[in-house]
Amino acid sequence: MKQTFLLVVAALLVAGCGNSSKQQDPLDPSGSVRFWTTRPTDGLKEIAASLPGLELSEGPKDRPWFHLLNTDVAELDLVFTEMGRDLVKAKADGTIADLSAYWNRMSASKKVWPALAAAKDVYFIPSTIYAWGLFYNNEVLDSNGIKYPTSFGALESAFSALAAKGVVPIALGSKGDWSVFAWLSYLDIRKNGAEAHQRLLDGARAFDDPSLAPVYATLQKWRDGGWIDRDSGKKNWSEALADVQSGKAAFSLMGSFAANRFVEPGKIRWAAVPRGGAKAGEMAVIQGFAASSEATDLEAALALADAFVSQSSPNLANDVFSLPSVVTKYAKEAGKEDVISTIKFEQAAVIADAKAILSQMDRYLPAQTAYNVLEALRGFFDVGSAMSATELAAALKASVQ
Repeated sequence: MKQTFLLVVAALLVAGCGNSSKQQDPLDPSGSVRFWTTRPTDGLKEIAASLPGLELSEGPKDRPWFHLLNTDVAELDLVFTEMGRDLVKAKADGTIADLSAYWNRMSASKKVWPALAAAKDVYFIPSTIYAWGLFYNNEVLDSNGIKYPTSFGALESAFSALAAKGVVPIALGSKGDWSVFAWLSYLDIRKNGAEAHQRLLDGARAFDDPSLAPVYATLQKWRDGGWIDRDSGKKNWSEALADVQSGKAAFSLMGSFAANRFVEPGKIRWAAVPRGGAKAGEMAVIQGFAASSEATDLEAALALADAFVSQSSPNLANDVFSLPSVVTKYAKEAGKEDVISTIKFEQAAVIADAKAILSQMDRYLPAQTAYNVLEALRGFFDVGSAMSATELAAALKASVQ
């Protein structure tokens, strides 16, 4: 599986074309399925109980799923995971099953992912997706006479105006968090386009490539201008979001999964990062199911995955096991917008409008490289850091393993 598979899958997910394939027999759920996930499984257990003849057990949590699939005797039949380097490697190693022959027998191929009906290389059943964007405190913007910016220039103008009034424009948690990768990725996507950023993830474009110079210069401008929280090195992502909730900060770049952190209707909103003219691309996490190539009852495993996807993921806009699964319009209660429903509606619109969906950087970079890149970025954002844009490029280049 090439790493560009993510782009291919995402393009198919949002294509929405119909399925003209001949109806085939549904999958047989009779069998024993050993399942692995780090998520709560009450919902999946309920679905399993509704399938005749299916027996569900859970694999051990003390080892990652890809280690369990590499044992002499497979300890798992089905795993819940996400697009990223582990799935790419498992496909290359032959430890996950080719599902192409089964896809058109799954109801999800018609109800949820009709655009994948003609796919010839199916190793992953997409279940859900959450996009990244800007959480923002609408009351802070309103009180300072600022409307949500619809261009990149307007976004920087908003940052400048907020800083001048003593409001932190950008809440960032860089203390041990993957969220510090986000602005580097998004600035590259916005300034150079999705295809260029995918090459960076693939290792085909170096961190000191000249096209990245405007990205590093922008980060330096924001840091030196006081637009990024000077205490970011002391906070994690949830603490950064708390600053947005309290009104101390105006914006935070974060995956929409964090919507359930906010409880005040209408106050906290979420929207796409203004695109600034670059080819449309968005950053997201695609989650779903893969099956072991050594599964004892592969049809039963796929029947369970199919039932879950069909029942829980009809619009590719929910966080599995936690957020509402179907949001097709703004939900209103007592005349006020429901924050979570509104954010999920906006996410669906962002995904549908994107020309490409890219993975988070830390999901694709080799683990040691991702750690090294994170350390370099932390140093750049530290209070009092004098690291220049050129020095950041060199540090990131040296991070690659």
